[in-house]
Amino acid sequence: MPHEIKPLGTWFSVTLLEGWAIVETEDETVLGQSIKQWTDLNINHITPVLTEAALLKVIT
Repeated sequence: MPHEIKPLGTWFSVTLLEGWAIVETEDETVLGQSIKQWTDLNINHITPVLTEAALLKVIT
């Protein structure tokens, strides 16, 4: 994983058919490029999220 991406945790379903990774990055393009290599093997979904404090700054 590129040094611009900080892994925070991974989880897997008991069937091992699904997996989730939580990562932190300041550069979403690096994240997109890092998962691009896996798109021929599976479907990837990226969902940007914010902390509650960061979200409050956006919506207020």
